Amino acid sequence: APAAAGSPVPSSPGGGPCFPGGYRVLHAEDDEFVRLSLPLSTFVPLGLAFEQVADGSAAVELLAAGQRYDAIVLDNQMPTMGGTETVRRLRGMGCSACIIGLTGDPAGCAEREEFCAAGLDFCLDKDSAGLARLVSLLKDHGRQQLRARAAGGHPALAAA
Repeated sequence: APAAAGSPVPSSPGGGPCFPGGYRVLHAEDDEFVRLSLPLSTFVPLGLAFEQVADGSAAVELLAAGQRYDAIVLDNQMPTMGGTETVRRLRGMGCSACIIGLTGDPAGCAEREEFCAAGLDFCLDKDSAGLARLVSLLKDHGRQQLRARAAGGHPALAAA
């Protein structure tokens, strides 16, 4: 059964071959179909642990409560708190996670430009090419964290 809006939905613990153990993703998306389908083509095949929330305010609350994530995947157009404001607040809280925006907003529109400028690491179209790029970006990010840990570094995780 789908989670109530704002309730985090955990998956199984993950850390596929491209990812350090404990690698976690937060996915904020208000559209129930996308919340159910996106993980099946991205997080699940990669073996990633993920949590989902239905809007940006729930994402901010999780990080404010001390939850940590390596990557955060956000929709832009969400009720209560949209992606642009969510990114601004997360960055304002010191969140250094890789934040990837997924949007249906067309390139060049003001809302998309504001979303990108708010502090996203990447902004992708919400289409099949964008989802393929999301998988590639998550793998690259996981490999970077593996290398940093192997070298004795402590890659930054999202912090409250």
